Amino acid sequence: MAQKFSFYSLGGSGEVGMNLLVFNFGDQTVPVDAGVLFADANDFGIEAVHPNMAYFGKSKFPSKWVITHGHEDHIGAAMEIFAAAQRLGAPVPKIYAPSLVIGLIKSKVLDDSRYVFNRDEALQNLEEVDTDVEIELHDNIFIRFIENRHSIVQSCSLAFRWVVKDSEDFRVIHTSDFKLDHRPYRDGVKNLEIFDAFEGTRPDLLLIDSTNSERDGHTVSEAEIIEPLERLLKKCTSGRIFISMFSSNLLRLANTVLLAKKVGRAVSLAGRSMQNTVQIARGLEIFHKYTPDISGIELVDGGQLANFPPHKQLIICSGSQGEMRSVLMRLAQGVHPDYQIQPGDSVILSSKVIPGNEKSISRMMNGLMRRGAQVYMGDYAKIQAGGPIHSSGHARRDELAQVMRFVKPRHIIPVHGELRQLMSCAELARDEGKNWGLDPAKVLLTENGGIFVFEFMDGEWRQTLRENIPEIPRLLRFENFVAESLDPFLKSRKRAALGGVISMVIHSEGSVQVQASGVLPEASTVKLEELKTYLEDWGRDRYRGRLAKDWPRHDAKRIDMEKELADELERYVRKLYRTRSLAHVHLMGF
Repeated sequence: MAQKFSFYSLGGSGEVGMNLLVFNFGDQTVPVDAGVLFADANDFGIEAVHPNMAYFGKSKFPSKWVITHGHEDHIGAAMEIFAAAQRLGAPVPKIYAPSLVIGLIKSKVLDDSRYVFNRDEALQNLEEVDTDVEIELHDNIFIRFIENRHSIVQSCSLAFRWVVKDSEDFRVIHTSDFKLDHRPYRDGVKNLEIFDAFEGTRPDLLLIDSTNSERDGHTVSEAEIIEPLERLLKKCTSGRIFISMFSSNLLRLANTVLLAKKVGRAVSLAGRSMQNTVQIARGLEIFHKYTPDISGIELVDGGQLANFPPHKQLIICSGSQGEMRSVLMRLAQGVHPDYQIQPGDSVILSSKVIPGNEKSISRMMNGLMRRGAQVYMGDYAKIQAGGPIHSSGHARRDELAQVMRFVKPRHIIPVHGELRQLMSCAELARDEGKNWGLDPAKVLLTENGGIFVFEFMDGEWRQTLRENIPEIPRLLRFENFVAESLDPFLKSRKRAALGGVISMVIHSEGSVQVQASGVLPEASTVKLEELKTYLEDWGRDRYRGRLAKDWPRHDAKRIDMEKELADELERYVRKLYRTRSLAHVHLMGF
């Protein structure tokens, strides 16, 4: 029987975030990444969404998992890996990742109580890997973590080599998130040559990051933003400076600390994620190995910072995407416990707008401005600084084309992006493929759930079958718990949010009590009282017509009757006011 390789995505293809790719080498499954997709603040209390790892089932639950780097859209659901294994009664899988990723996951294991699993056992199954060394992940399945350039240190592309009896090895390169940066970092330059993972042998499949495939040219180097950022810091002279960036961008954080010292400002970190990431990085000597050395610069806490005059303070903080509980959003709302925006303060957002966050960022910026802050972001910041103050971690079209031409794969699948970005990358791949004779049909386009199967036929690996997963199960993460996306209680939450709540109590002697909250838009007291009168009459009618004759004496019958009456009550209110309210009916006095 011919050995088959298959590939599909449970998240991150057709959307930005929630990355989870699945590789099947014969009957051995290797998942890559476990990310979250952050929800909108108006999504009924939902904080984030991620795949339900129980999808794999007990008998086929993966024994080993691979994580490429430490961004939340790649590790944010790592806890669900352990929780799903425990729910299914499957052995706890090992997670293989670079040291910073392991440090970040350890912190989540110890801190995130929303997921139920054996934390000691989870910690024992975190496996730190060396980069640029091939290891045997499973029998005859080898993997190399290739350190690349991205907006977080220790980010890795992956090279898989599957040794198959009676056929050629099957080779896969997965770029994951990456960029090409010709400027040297502390650990040197990592450019095109990193993708020569098979010593000149062409891979059978290239999975390539599509996030910036619609943008021409070459991504700005992280080194190119230092001078503009320094000019902007020097321009802000009258008050404190709050500068926001992704907490994982440790290189930019270190450069900002050095710039703050250069312009004579004391530095403090604000935000739990920022402080936690820096603490983990220090423990792993990340600042010594990968970034400019800032070990001699003291980072002061919020209390100590108050000893410096405002024009000598710089606060590096979280919240560049307008997250509801972030430092910047609380500053915009005037509810931060340690800081209040004062006229003369400056806020610099060294970040881009992640698709879907436009409204929350705009609300946050307006709130900061109303409180007197000068806000710098995007093109306006670039004008004022005389250059960009943010560098993307994702390759643009020129870099993607360079990688394709260098690798010369036999098949290409764009990953990591919305459909328009995947399609743009596929178009580029078909065009570039002419340079080495790639058949346009071997550029494969898929979104989440699309399965491609490869078999060794006539001396080469060929894509032979395409299938689709009917439905991908997902979990919704709230502040204190996790729920399935199809859980009935979510329907109740939405109904209550959109149409309000009605609670009716019908007593065994025929009296009726009604409470209504949020039912009528722009409801005046008269309208609400009018509604209550209608509802009380409705309840008494139901008592006379049905309940007085056959009052339910048993719990099961009572519960069925309450549900039936609640459904009727919802229909009655919808007929009266065209409002879909959530109704509860309680029968009392038996």
